[in-house]
Amino acid sequence: MNRDRDGVQTRDLAFEGMLLPPGMGVCQVCAANHVPGEPHDRESLYYQYSFYQGNFRWPTWADAMAHCLPEVQHAWMEQLRAYGVPEEQIIKADVA
Repeated sequence: MNRDRDGVQTRDLAFEGMLLPPGMGVCQVCAANHVPGEPHDRESLYYQYSFYQGNFRWPTWADAMAHCLPEVQHAWMEQLRAYGVPEEQIIKADVA
């Protein structure tokens, strides 16, 4: 973590700029307000850039729900498919 000139903590996301840490009362992984057992917000820019920094690829919905119980993952996958989300965004990415 770095501090800007006003003393605010920031994250240095190599070549991507700087992000402020999530506020209090929201998920510290994705910066969204969701129930702990539910998936992270894959659409959150904070989550996308934080994930990219650590994994050098963009997150899938499978990444966002990796911490969820299998039944929660199954329900989310069904709904994502019903909404027409492409399969490659739902399944776990192959990592070399």
